[in-house]
Amino acid sequence: MHPQEICPNGQRIELVPVDTGDDPFARYPSLQDIWPEPYRSEAARISRVHSASGEVFYVALDGTVIGITGVFFDDNNAPSDVYLRWTGVVPTVRQKGLGRAVIRLVANLCQQRYPTRKRLIELLPDNEYGHAFPRPFFERIGFRPCPVGIPSGEDKDWPVIAYTGDIRRLSI
Repeated sequence: MHPQEICPNGQRIELVPVDTGDDPFARYPSLQDIWPEPYRSEAARISRVHSASGEVFYVALDGTVIGITGVFFDDNNAPSDVYLRWTGVVPTVRQKGLGRAVIRLVANLCQQRYPTRKRLIELLPDNEYGHAFPRPFFERIGFRPCPVGIPSGEDKDWPVIAYTGDIRRLSI
């Protein structure tokens, strides 16, 4: 059974594993609407990369794919940290509490599968886009800026700022 919950409006939201070798953005073109370029291309690239230290999930609402998320670790950073992969839902379903539900499902998954990991880290663009869009969302649900190293292989063409949330608190 996939991680899931029933939303207040009665809809079921769940995390469905992306099959190794699958191209989520080709399979579900609506995922391309989540981020503008250049972020869209980076999210598409990362979503095809499964590693020994991470997972990628479709976000499904009543069986329809509406987003993407995932987690990964980096051995060069704190053993208590787990990083969010590109996490987002399509614009047509935003402002309905689904993003918060996705983070809650990811936090619950982390508690079950990775019990030694205590902090969920999100790397946000530290630029006009990041300040206007993802940063306010993550601040509303309890993430705060934190000093962490940038994981290996996560060098970007834009500056990033790390935000963290307590996995136990986010899972409630």
